Amino acid sequence: MFILVLQVRHYDSAKLVSATERSWTMWMALMRSFRRLYAYISGDNEDGVRVQMVSPVIIKMENKTTFTKEYTMSFVLPAEHQANAPKPADDDVIIEELTDVTVYVKTFGGWMNGWSINRNVGSLSSCLKSAGAKFNEEYYYVTGYNSPMTTKNRHNEVWFVAVGEPKCSSKN
Repeated sequence: MFILVLQVRHYDSAKLVSATERSWTMWMALMRSFRRLYAYISGDNEDGVRVQMVSPVIIKMENKTTFTKEYTMSFVLPAEHQANAPKPADDDVIIEELTDVTVYVKTFGGWMNGWSINRNVGSLSSCLKSAGAKFNEEYYYVTGYNSPMTTKNRHNEVWFVAVGEPKCSSKN
């Protein structure tokens, strides 16, 4: 018997620095977004200050089958910049707030790629539907917690935002 382990988590609101790209390939969009965000944390902001990169990196993805998709990559701003984040110099980089949110979470290891993301999003979605859980199916989040230099014991997650009171089933 296969048992899917998932978690329900609540996150308080937090400030993020984000860049959005629309592309026909996930990696092209994420590469462009990463370059913009890396420039921001390296001092390409109105204050000219370096901003420490903290984990996780959060990627919001549209959950639809279309030729192009919108991908938003975000870095969580460290505590010292939560109240007063440096304004981005690049108009395509924004400071936004991730409001209080409750998410269903499935953890997975290895390298994050289209196949591993789709497999884990699919299994989390199926599990939630069979439990009767309500969640936003228009988009999902993928999070990465490791440096690209980490080759073993990688930690990644997929998240769906819970709608209403979270529901879990001990049968699944």
